[in-house]
Amino acid sequence: LHSFPTRRSSDLFKAGGELLHRDLFDSFPRYAGGMYAYSSLINFVNEKPNTFMQAYGPQNGDVDWTTNLWGFYLNDSYRVSPRVTVDLGVRYDYESTPRPPSNAFPQHPEFLTQIKNDTNNVAPRLGFAWDLFGNGRSVLRGGTGKFYEYMPDILLASPIQGISGALLTTTFTCTTTATNPCPTYPAILSPADFLAKSKLSANLVTIGPNYQAQDAWRSSLQFEQRLGGAYVAALSAVYSKLDHVQGTANVNLVPTGYSLGNMPVYDYSSSTNPARPYTDLGIVRELTSNEKAWYRGQTIELQRVATA
Repeated sequence: LHSFPTRRSSDLFKAGGELLHRDLFDSFPRYAGGMYAYSSLINFVNEKPNTFMQAYGPQNGDVDWTTNLWGFYLNDSYRVSPRVTVDLGVRYDYESTPRPPSNAFPQHPEFLTQIKNDTNNVAPRLGFAWDLFGNGRSVLRGGTGKFYEYMPDILLASPIQGISGALLTTTFTCTTTATNPCPTYPAILSPADFLAKSKLSANLVTIGPNYQAQDAWRSSLQFEQRLGGAYVAALSAVYSKLDHVQGTANVNLVPTGYSLGNMPVYDYSSSTNPARPYTDLGIVRELTSNEKAWYRGQTIELQRVATA
């Protein structure tokens, strides 16, 4: 981070830039040892699983990738009067979204083409400090501004593994027929058997076209009072409204047209419902930025002033 202050008669101007480069590696082969699910305790005791999930990939699903974030900011601190200082600033962040090195599902080119870099992160900010009585002992501080957060790297491991084919995951529905794909616990499918049986029902995590950094419009107000010569007491409040929070949605579901209250009901029949968007795949979880959140907080502080 570089800052270039220039002091004039009444203000302090700052400009700076930041580059954050991260090299990441994931060696977590999720479900490589198999996961069995049972519909009842009786079936559990009798070793009759309802579903079975397994994953397989070359090099045990190991993947690596890099992310880069560029940031630039301008800030001007202006003394309006001997007792009031105002800060004005703006920051811009550019985040590159990592892409899988290849697409193991070429029939779905959108798994790569819909991945977008995040380029619209403009964050204005405003703050002030007011020395109420001009003696530096009673100060009111406040500010409001927009802030962007890095896209969580942990969420990107599954799309990079799955789309590239480094780790394929499939959920099988167990039956009692001769074609039952589910092994008997604790056995799992051989790599060749797994690849043959999972060809038309692989689970996948993709990156949606609206996936981006979450942002927050945050405002705060604080009253600070000096107590004697050794302590400072403060009372503050913070409010933050968050948008574009990361989440996931199974996009390979079919709405039934029914609702339970205000909750729509979807049909997931991985092998029988021809209306699914991806009839050649099973569960397709898409990373999205559609969630919202808010935060309110109040604090009371008592601090001892540092002395030389």
